[in-house]
Amino acid sequence: MAKLKGLIIGAGCAGTAVANGMIKDGRAEPVAFVETNPERRASLAQEFPGAEIVDGDGFDALLAKVKPELVCDAGPDHLHAEHAIASLNAGASILIEKPMCTSVDEARAIRAAEAANPGVVTVDYTMRYSHPWGTMMHEARDGAVGDIFYIGGFYIHDMYDWFAPDGLCRTPWRVDPSIRKTRCSVGDVTDST
Repeated sequence: MAKLKGLIIGAGCAGTAVANGMIKDGRAEPVAFVETNPERRASLAQEFPGAEIVDGDGFDALLAKVKPELVCDAGPDHLHAEHAIASLNAGASILIEKPMCTSVDEARAIRAAEAANPGVVTVDYTMRYSHPWGTMMHEARDGAVGDIFYIGGFYIHDMYDWFAPDGLCRTPWRVDPSIRKTRCSVGDVTDST
């Protein structure tokens, strides 16, 4: 059986986790990526040789060229509806990293596109692959923390900037397309141009 072709929008932590999950599972493979960061595009080319990789403006052409069966949208929230509708209209199913979209009207438009096409919409809210949660899981699994007798989980939104191993701010762009990701000190949002 041929593997399903996957297109990943936004190859940060969540998007890359889905790409690696495809590979590990074996039923799908990431064949294309949309990523705005040029340094990340270069590392994706090494990490996923042979994959088509474009910047943010290349989504529509990439979707038409690759014809994926699966699309994962881990990009900016304000583009989720646009990407979901285009993916569904192209015949793909789509996994949208939370939130699904930024308005009720967009949600209705996504649902209408899903009803008119064979693809399925799924909204994901997974933290287990992200740092620091994934790191803690691996440390526990490897026995680095001793015998575990209790596990508790808590979530505080937008704390990734505090704990990101590379120190990059990521969250301001989620709802405001005029804000870009930049390196910043802990808790500071810099460069809103």
